[in-house]
Amino acid sequence: MDDPAASRTYARTALAALLLATALAFAPGLRNGFVWDDVQLIVANAAPLSLDTLRDAFGRHFWDTAGFTLSGRAHFYRPVVTLAYALTRALFGAGPVGFHLLNLAAHLAVVALAFDHVRRRLDPDGRSPMAPVASAVAVAAFALHPSRAESVAWASGAPDLWAALLLLVALRLDPSRRPLPAAIAFALALLSKESVAFVPAAIAVDALCLRPASERRPHLRGAAVLFAVLLAVLALRALVLPRDALQVGAPLAASARVLASLGHLLARTFAPWPLTVWSSRIALDAHSAPVYPTRDVALGLAFVLSALGVAAAARRSPALRPFAADLSWFALALLPVANPLNLGLAQLVADRYLYLPHLALSALLARPLLARLGRSSAVTTLSPALALLVALGALSFAHSRHFRDELTLWRHEVSVDPQNPLARLSLARAIASQRRYGEALSEVRRALLSAHAQNARAVQMDGVLLAAAILLDGLPDADQRGLGSVRSFLDALGNHPGQPAQLDAGGLRMQLLLGRDDAARVRAMSAEWALPLAESALRTLAPLAAQQQFAEVQRRLPGHPRGYVGAALALVLLDRHDEARRALERAPAVAAPGVAHALSVLRSAACADDPEHPRERQVRCALALELREHARRTALQRPNEPFDPGLLLATLTADVRDGLCRRARRRLDQARAQQPGWDATEAGRVVASCGEFRPREE
Repeated sequence: MDDPAASRTYARTALAALLLATALAFAPGLRNGFVWDDVQLIVANAAPLSLDTLRDAFGRHFWDTAGFTLSGRAHFYRPVVTLAYALTRALFGAGPVGFHLLNLAAHLAVVALAFDHVRRRLDPDGRSPMAPVASAVAVAAFALHPSRAESVAWASGAPDLWAALLLLVALRLDPSRRPLPAAIAFALALLSKESVAFVPAAIAVDALCLRPASERRPHLRGAAVLFAVLLAVLALRALVLPRDALQVGAPLAASARVLASLGHLLARTFAPWPLTVWSSRIALDAHSAPVYPTRDVALGLAFVLSALGVAAAARRSPALRPFAADLSWFALALLPVANPLNLGLAQLVADRYLYLPHLALSALLARPLLARLGRSSAVTTLSPALALLVALGALSFAHSRHFRDELTLWRHEVSVDPQNPLARLSLARAIASQRRYGEALSEVRRALLSAHAQNARAVQMDGVLLAAAILLDGLPDADQRGLGSVRSFLDALGNHPGQPAQLDAGGLRMQLLLGRDDAARVRAMSAEWALPLAESALRTLAPLAAQQQFAEVQRRLPGHPRGYVGAALALVLLDRHDEARRALERAPAVAAPGVAHALSVLRSAACADDPEHPRERQVRCALALELREHARRTALQRPNEPFDPGLLLATLTADVRDGLCRRARRRLDQARAQQPGWDATEAGRVVASCGEFRPREE
């Protein structure tokens, strides 16, 4: 029965309930921190909002905004999201709360617009009281699905939210009636995430399936306008992104990859457990070629054949055309995220890829639900649907909490799949960030064993480089033998193929022999190899080599602050403090926040010129810049020198900051015995504070 007033009342009530349920399901995400890709995309990308930020956002690929160059990810061009991150930081500060709050607000806005879109699609005239109910239930399945947690509770999931929000704005503007504003909104959606490229084709299918021949022309014209926008954005991408060619692969392998991707996405749609961010890790054969699950390939093939069958039947039966139009939105939304191009990523697909396809699925679910509500009682029809929605909301609530912090996320992932070497390596990084280096290295060992058993050579190399980085961070400056071993190991891995690379430090022994291809892959890893190699030269007090290698880091990672700080510290080792300060002052704006501390130290009294006490100045400045071994060697008194309490205090401070408590106590006891009249009160306080620093192995 038509009742426009009841329809409007039901719509307001249903929308309020829908938004409340969605907010409750993802509320735990507001307490989450920064995890996983957030480090590269948000934390390290701390440039303030300005015209330079605008230029950089549109002039570089998505993963280059933070000064990182990550292989396999240079094909993403999402300047709108980069600007959204900068705007969020300007409004809410650099902490995670603002980013998570904006993610939740964007998801709620998407849900509201999706409800309006589906309701209008089912009931263009707004007369059916049950259309809002059916729309709310169908959109709730989208809003509460556990795969939404990756997009909503994880700060780096924002591209899906912005793309969907701007796409729905474009559809609400209606390109057949207001082509210019709709085209602008669609362009912004494309510049948020590439997967909205399917929309012009879906609008054209809508025109053919839902409109009589006499009314199709304006809608086809609107689809053509959006297609022109798509071509313009693709041209812009071609101008900005690197020229390396994307590969489709051999036809048979590409078909298997696409079908497996489709099948896995469908399986995760209807069976979204276990709750994990690594649901489709790619298996490899003995030759490191991908092996796709037969179940996923078969499911993907069945879906493609079914969709083609529905399309063929709809040509003969007009009654099937609304269903075919709804199905086309879902099928076309799946295609861009089903790996039509081989990006060389570590997993086939991710749950967050389902954001837009599930949005398209809402209308497909709502149409039969509305028909059933017209034939059966609302209680009978809605009771099982509401029970399912409660279960989905509970799963989303639980999954949102997994993104609380790095340790929580990766411990959960390892518990889901103990044989996942990538999850174990991420867990090792999280543990190492808390300075629990022995435990972190144990996780790396487990990851290497799993990667070896799975023929994952690339993951093995990632694990080897991570072990070297953990040792480099964990070894005290005083352990020059261990640091030298790490340096020679890294140098041999990348620069000397065919020669054994040996590592013996921190209780870890390893020997590798790489061929030219593997060594070339290592050399191409900027953040994982070039930067640690430069750091190892600095830590082993080789300033000339460190200068050269940090210059290479600056060339590869022009926005990474450590390239500029490391080069400046190498100048400090050469006692060229003023030159080091000027070098940091010339660092680019994107690196300015990261070099600010070192620059403030070089400008402080600790590093100020002191012609009468040059040695003391070197020691003070080295300690302030955490160059502990340099400070220790400079301050160490020779047997024929008169006792200098200040230099001894500096040596003890270096030992304490290195966590070498027993060594510091021995030095103090020896000085007290040799200098009985010396007031050792201050030195005693320094040594007593050694418990404030987490001890390292001595």
